[in-house]
Amino acid sequence: MEPERRDFRAMMFYDFMRKISVEQSHDNLVGAFQDQAPSKCTMERWYLDFRRERTSLQDEARSGQPSTAVTPETIAAAETLIKEDSRINYEQFAETLKIGKATINTILHDYLGVRGLLARWIPHNLSEMQLEARVEWCKFMLKKFKGGESKRVYEILTCDETWIYQYDPETKRQSSIWVFPGEDPPVKVRRARSVGKKMVAAFSVRLAQ
Repeated sequence: MEPERRDFRAMMFYDFMRKISVEQSHDNLVGAFQDQAPSKCTMERWYLDFRRERTSLQDEARSGQPSTAVTPETIAAAETLIKEDSRINYEQFAETLKIGKATINTILHDYLGVRGLLARWIPHNLSEMQLEARVEWCKFMLKKFKGGESKRVYEILTCDETWIYQYDPETKRQSSIWVFPGEDPPVKVRRARSVGKKMVAAFSVRLAQ
């Protein structure tokens, strides 16, 4: 049996009365219920209600967008929009579905169970051939210096390097996407979009005496 919204609120109220923080309560629920647990933002709102002595386990009636806006049709439409463009934002949802942001939030988190996640940076996305080429180059350089053919490396005092791009790469916030329960979190290759780039390296060496 899957827990309902009021079940989570009851567990949170128990944690609240025991002086357990929102962060710890959220970690406990996620550890027990994974993707079924409410979002941290929702839990912070409920904690605020508890501090205001609003301890009812049922949602209070709200003015504004009627509850009938949450229908199987709007839920299915929202799911389709996410599958077509996982980076869609609340404004685009509201404009397309003609419903309020509060209703959109309810559909996304309570019915679809999606989460907005930021892409995790990974340093490179190299092919097997590129990885092998790097290993071979390192072996070649080690062999070269070991053989005494060049000792210039010992004269290097310090060095620095940087990439110069033709345009700014996509920010981490811009790479945020909606993820359905059970899906892997997104990853993003660092600087992958900046195809026009040059590396500049500067070395400080010891002058010969």
